[in-house]
Amino acid sequence: MAIMAGFEHCRGARVVTLDADLQNPPEEIGKLLAAMDRGHDYVGSIRETRRDSLWRHVASRLMNRLPRTNHQNSHDRPGCMLRAYSRDIIKAIVATREVSTYIRRWPTPFAANPTEVVVAHANAPPGNPSIRCTS
Repeated sequence: MAIMAGFEHCRGARVVTLDADLQNPPEEIGKLLAAMDRGHDYVGSIRETRRDSLWRHVASRLMNRLPRTNHQNSHDRPGCMLRAYSRDIIKAIVATREVSTYIRRWPTPFAANPTEVVVAHANAPPGNPSIRCTS
């Protein structure tokens, strides 16, 4: 719900979400915005090399298997919270007024031209996602 609240208050043409624990360095945001400059309306991210403890890696893998469905596409797969959304997608997400959300699937029904980029990953303790708006 915190991310939804951020989406409701952001006013930029592009919105980038980023884990507060900085497992994905903010310097990687440029890769997402460059993909948007090439015409993509949603840009997800995939960790270049996952640098988590064995326990976190195993627990994450188990949790990521739970929500899978036959309708899953490549942009629904487990990745990072480092993502870039166009204003149109943010508006569509907010308009749904969802209270029970699955963040990974939010852009899927609204993105006309999605893509993914590979980003760096660092070992960090679990954190809460935060919102950053860009114009």
